[in-house]
Amino acid sequence: MINFKRSLLFLSFLLMPLDGAILEVIYAQTPAFNFNQSIETDLEIYINEQRIGDFKVEFLGNELTALKDRRLKKILRRLLKEDVYQKIEPLSFPYLIEEFPFPIVYDDEQLRIIIKLQYDELQPDFYNIDLDPSIKYEGQALNPADLSGSLGWNAEKSFSDQYFGGDYFTTSYNTFINFKGYLLESQGFYQEGRGLGEEGWFRGNTRLTKDFEDDRIRFQLGDTSTRNLGFMTARNIGGLSLSREFSINPYERPFPQGEREFTLLSRSRVRTFVNGTLIKDEFLPAGNYKLSRLPLIDGINFVKLEIENAFGEKSIQTFDIPTSTQILKEGVFDFHFSAGRSYNDNNLERSYNGNNLVSLYGQYGFSSTYTGASYSMFEEDLSLGGLINGISTTWGNFFYEVAYSNQDRYGSGIGNALTWQLQNSNYQGVYRVSSSVRIEDYMNSFTRQYSTDLNPLDYSYQVNLSSPLSTFMSVSGGASVAYFQDRSLGKRTSYNISSNIRMMNSLSMSIFGSRVKEANQPTNVALSMFLTWNFDTSQHYANYFHDFENKRSRLSVTRDNNNQMYRPRYNVNLENGDQDRRLETRVNIPTPMADIAIKGIAVKDDAYDEKTGIQKQGVISLGSALLFAANFKEDRTEFSYAISRSNSGSFAVFNASDDIEDDQILIRSTSPYADTETPLIGSLSLPNLVDYQYREVQIDPTLLDEGTSLKKEKFILHSGYKSGHLIPIESDGEFGIKGKLIYQNEALSFKLIRIGKSISFTDLEGHFYISGVGGTSYILEVDGIGSTELNLDASKKYKGILDLGTITLQRD
Repeated sequence: MINFKRSLLFLSFLLMPLDGAILEVIYAQTPAFNFNQSIETDLEIYINEQRIGDFKVEFLGNELTALKDRRLKKILRRLLKEDVYQKIEPLSFPYLIEEFPFPIVYDDEQLRIIIKLQYDELQPDFYNIDLDPSIKYEGQALNPADLSGSLGWNAEKSFSDQYFGGDYFTTSYNTFINFKGYLLESQGFYQEGRGLGEEGWFRGNTRLTKDFEDDRIRFQLGDTSTRNLGFMTARNIGGLSLSREFSINPYERPFPQGEREFTLLSRSRVRTFVNGTLIKDEFLPAGNYKLSRLPLIDGINFVKLEIENAFGEKSIQTFDIPTSTQILKEGVFDFHFSAGRSYNDNNLERSYNGNNLVSLYGQYGFSSTYTGASYSMFEEDLSLGGLINGISTTWGNFFYEVAYSNQDRYGSGIGNALTWQLQNSNYQGVYRVSSSVRIEDYMNSFTRQYSTDLNPLDYSYQVNLSSPLSTFMSVSGGASVAYFQDRSLGKRTSYNISSNIRMMNSLSMSIFGSRVKEANQPTNVALSMFLTWNFDTSQHYANYFHDFENKRSRLSVTRDNNNQMYRPRYNVNLENGDQDRRLETRVNIPTPMADIAIKGIAVKDDAYDEKTGIQKQGVISLGSALLFAANFKEDRTEFSYAISRSNSGSFAVFNASDDIEDDQILIRSTSPYADTETPLIGSLSLPNLVDYQYREVQIDPTLLDEGTSLKKEKFILHSGYKSGHLIPIESDGEFGIKGKLIYQNEALSFKLIRIGKSISFTDLEGHFYISGVGGTSYILEVDGIGSTELNLDASKKYKGILDLGTITLQRD
């Protein structure tokens, strides 16, 4: 249908200078071909002005007859109010337009379909469909492959003077294999060179991971860790863990997002501001509404509604909405359990000779403002347990913690802590304060973790405060002091202050100062400045750093490449100290099969042997990965591999069909440049996808042979935890034909022609081009003249554009 319409537009353009009667004759002859055939295609569907996705639809001629995509019902169930959805529920598949309970309009200019609904028939989630891709991409995302793996490595070779420890060689690996959601992963490295210490291999973290996605639970066996909560600190262990993992669904946040209700008495324009930023601008009918899914920050959020009714009258409603990422939504349960033995890395060996350790906690949102938690940890002869109560109010977020510990060697003790957090987002300027205060009190021999040399604290205070002094300057500071129960040990104090100054849109400066005094230890003072300059018209920037205490400065200039293939990224560093000067240059070059980096360093050190002069080092590094993915079907196994750039997470491998595997293919997604392109060896790949996030990927057919088209050019990916996708790229088996038609020794001008289902026209000189040719019958039909069988082999697969030259027709 769409090709026919465009063909007629093309014909109209050709005939503009000609007599209108000619056009009438051609249109009059059109019924010789059957244009009222049923055609299926993918089109965008909108609800009012909100796009909800691409769906398969059916046309009969120019008339939209049916919606032929089962996903539509699932999405509408989430977007429509229950009583409204019940009007759709009885519909059988396919969903005929004449039976659909709501008006449907086909916009033939924008090539889209619009379902007309009243706003009071829609759920609140409708306004946030772009914030929740699980609605937008319902049923479209491809599942990860049955089996996938990444064998990543990075090698670095140095050519160095003795000042740098001499020549060295290092290589590291980052590998994983995922079989239907069961993930085995391992990291490690090898080093060789006198300047690096011990030579040999080191095995890092190795573990088995299984995610239960529906429940957002993660199980790990191997090198894992406990978690922080309250007085309980995290530890690395070799063992097992079972925990709630909210990152499995990053689009559903576990903490409150500020639900508030408001009423409209007439149809109104509503503009929603959060902390001074416009979030939504929409027209809503009269009714009761609930603010939800707002992008709030920790602290007190100032939400403002500007409401303009149908008569032009304006009103403002304001809400102070408190929230905290430490406060869970009502009914949300978070937990963690881990057990194992702590380990230590020494030289090139990981030793699991630490203490046995068990750790667990549970946290529950009793309401949108109150969360309670409890935790326990057992390590050798140490027991630790505690409770946390958190409440979010318009006066700030308050947390009270109490914990009990007992260690056989030192006895028991109790720790108490009170925390107050405040972020006044509803004020501007100096009054827009962000602050936190924490007071800790310890009784007897309370300790957070196992110790063989316990010096228990008595109490401690921590204060942090930040505020914008103006629109271009902010300042923040903090202080803490802790007293030991044994007063002879003195006290532990620290102070810090920082300021950020934006001198221009592209120029900013940060200043940081700190003073730390550990008990009976020398005072450590630091003062530094950091200057950043972003060049407005390019992807270039410069940084300047100065350490006043150590009298050291560094200038860094970077020319970025915006991740463009084969385009180098340059970085130059100049460093100056009391006794040495240092120049470092680095060039990074991304290619489809590897990331290449070259680094050069020159140092003049006055404290080193002056006779040696300038010390030099050259380093070249190469990072790559072997990716593979397979799907096991009943009748076959699909498999493909790729050699790609460095990869540390999920990925996709694109398996091109035989007829286009030698063509150059580009992949585009989030970058203005191609993310990757066909490599010399293996298949096309897209590494480093973000786990559990949706990603739109577009195949760019620009470099395919002219006339070649693909069955599918756009894919929606939804990765698991370090998973791989196997995506088929297939041509549609169709090709193009061009030539020139002669009849009775004259060119056939402006004739309607057809080969199978494909339709086109000849131009003034009888030339034609017709695309979308396929099948096994190649009969060329010319309206009003006749037909002829083309000299093509029906058993052969053609691609691109075939030039048949001059074709002479005889009247049937």
